Amino acid sequence: MPYIKEKENRRVMNRIIELFGHVIRPNGNLNYFLFALAKKQCKSYNQYKEFIGELECAMDEIKRRQLHPYEDNKIKQNGDVIVSEL
Repeated sequence: MPYIKEKENRRVMNRIIELFGHVIRPNGNLNYFLFALAKKQCKSYNQYKEFIGELECAMDEIKRRQLHPYEDNKIKQNGDVIVSEL
């Protein structure tokens, strides 16, 4: 879960998102940004593994909270996949 308890940290993070959100988009710029951030912050194999773990958790959270509700709604609208038995 991407929760930050400290209100000051959340305020700073949200400001960074506001400032850079229009530039860092998933069109190659996001990839560049994340790779550069990893290179700057990670100094060991284990730190890279932890960084990748954070990315995977963020990916899972995006899928769970943003994509799954959309897919569930489409199933309700159009019906689920039905596979007949042979």
